[in-house]
Amino acid sequence: MALEFTTLNWVAVIAAAVAGGVIGGIWYLPMVFGNRWAAASGRELPSLSRLTPTMMVGAIGLPLIMAYVLTLLVGGLGGTSLVNGVVVGFVAWLGFTATATLNGVVYEGRSWEWWMITAGFFLVTLVVMGGIIGYLGA
Repeated sequence: MALEFTTLNWVAVIAAAVAGGVIGGIWYLPMVFGNRWAAASGRELPSLSRLTPTMMVGAIGLPLIMAYVLTLLVGGLGGTSLVNGVVVGFVAWLGFTATATLNGVVYEGRSWEWWMITAGFFLVTLVVMGGIIGYLGA
């Protein structure tokens, strides 16, 4: 396995990041999972008019970082197809995101509903991102 930090396919990174942002925008809409996530989190779902600059930078920067790292992994593992990318996305979700968010249930007292919504978002996002990266080539 060789991680290529300088020869990434930036088209794949940007496409995957945009897809991740779109998935998040849809996933957390009030009529999809937004209201249920807010209730399970014990907080209000912010409206578009109340988004802070930090939230806006996060909405762009976080999927970009996620896509960049996933591109490193897909490329380093030789993921040269849509299916390979999907598998790497799933394995990354299972090994890192599912377990990290499960800490919220085990140690922070968060509900299973919160975990299913949050972990489900990351599952869909990482699998779609991985598929895009594998298809376009890391």
